[in-house]
Amino acid sequence: MVSTKGVVSLLVGQCGIQVGDTVFDELANSYGSNNNSNNSSNNKQSEENELPRNIFFDEKNHARAILIDTEAKVVTNTLAKSKYRKWRYSNNTRGDIDSISVVRQGGAANNWAYGYMDQSNIEVATQAIERVRKQIEKIDYLYGFNIISSAAGGTGSGVGSRLNEELGDIFKTIPVVHIVILPFEAGEVAVQSLNSILSLSHIIQNDLGGTIIARNDIAFSTCKRNGISSPGLNDLNNIIARNVSSIFAAAESSFYTDCISQLWGQNKLYPFVELKSVPQTSEDGIEFNNDSWEALGKELSRAFVDNNKLLYSSFLFLHGPDSNGVNNSVLISNDKRKPKWKLLPNWRNTISWKSIANLKPWRGYMRSCTLAMNSNSIVEPLGSIISKASEMIRTSAYLHQYSKYGVDKMAFCDSALRLEHIVSCYNDL
Repeated sequence: MVSTKGVVSLLVGQCGIQVGDTVFDELANSYGSNNNSNNSSNNKQSEENELPRNIFFDEKNHARAILIDTEAKVVTNTLAKSKYRKWRYSNNTRGDIDSISVVRQGGAANNWAYGYMDQSNIEVATQAIERVRKQIEKIDYLYGFNIISSAAGGTGSGVGSRLNEELGDIFKTIPVVHIVILPFEAGEVAVQSLNSILSLSHIIQNDLGGTIIARNDIAFSTCKRNGISSPGLNDLNNIIARNVSSIFAAAESSFYTDCISQLWGQNKLYPFVELKSVPQTSEDGIEFNNDSWEALGKELSRAFVDNNKLLYSSFLFLHGPDSNGVNNSVLISNDKRKPKWKLLPNWRNTISWKSIANLKPWRGYMRSCTLAMNSNSIVEPLGSIISKASEMIRTSAYLHQYSKYGVDKMAFCDSALRLEHIVSCYNDL
């Protein structure tokens, strides 16, 4: 009997489901024909056969995922869309759909407290944990959990926070990696800053795993650079999903066994990792891209030169047929005009970069890489969220909407103080 190993993902709320769906689509494509571009016969065979065995899909090409929302529309549409791809969530029978999704009609009112504290939403989390148990029963070895959710709304932030805590309480030795999407700084909903500080302050308390931050503002800028004049929600989700799926495809199980300890394991005062992928071009521009490792290194370094970012820790995920032989110094120059790379704590060795290579090309690029960086680049967006939330707390704006679900002003103050301490640690880098 073949041993099965896997990772279970929880896609929470509209944003989490839409980003997570694209992550799985990208992962499925990474195991398919576009990674065998040098052999046309292999391409045809790859399309006709099932996906190679991996930790994200089972032997039936079903994603190891649970879809969770307090409205049915997004879940229904997502499940229907997967019928036409080479992978899916289930066999689309009623029993199968019930085993990989949890839906409660009514929404979460863009309110973290309602999503986290209301009894009906606690029941949603309880049902989701039961679905998780059933997924785990199908595999012999569980590497970890992924949660994908937004920080701004009610379901993703509130239910997502509760699921993070419950997974940590029940499966104490299994890492939980939470991918959190931050809203536009200019605003998506009036209470997004309040929801964000409550969500982030709860998520960072998990003892294993860590938090990956994705920002809609950065995704928007990337879309504009790629020639998309008016990026929509799907465009933003695609950028975020490509970054996330790049690290998972490059590392697979090593992400949970090796990368987590590098990125978060040394000190819980540095809980936020961001992702930067190069190259980032439009689909039409891929064939004109200069994808030498030296060119990618310059492109990657440019972001740090402009912003003088300092790193607590980092990990490079490389894709390409010659990625095994890449020396980190090729990618990251030691030129004094380049940024000051710094790794703490001081007792660790002087090599601040670790990398992992996957010999398969990624998304049509012969060579590409994604940097997972735990750096002080998080200070600006996090500081902005805290500042806006603190002003609302000071004036008690909208707080009555949370107090009726048991979240008072003191809870907001505690969350803001916890995040302010994190910001001060990053500022000290």
